[in-house]
Amino acid sequence: MSETLAGVADIATAFGSATGISRDLRPDDSLTKDLGIDSIASIEMMGLLESRFGVNLIDNPRIVGTETVLQLVDLINDLQTGRVA
Repeated sequence: MSETLAGVADIATAFGSATGISRDLRPDDSLTKDLGIDSIASIEMMGLLESRFGVNLIDNPRIVGTETVLQLVDLINDLQTGRVA
């Protein structure tokens, strides 16, 4: 079975769905400072990403230290490939 790994475009899609704002994202964009994601949008975005990639983000303790788009991509991919629980 081939896994679909997350990329910046996937985060942009979830960001757009959660906030109603469509924009290009950079890997080094801060989720809170650059994108202005508040707690409600964050939960909605994480839920969308959980559904899309079959991973648990909201209850994962590593999500607390996730500050950038690239860190979120890496976390999703690590969870998918079993590199982190």
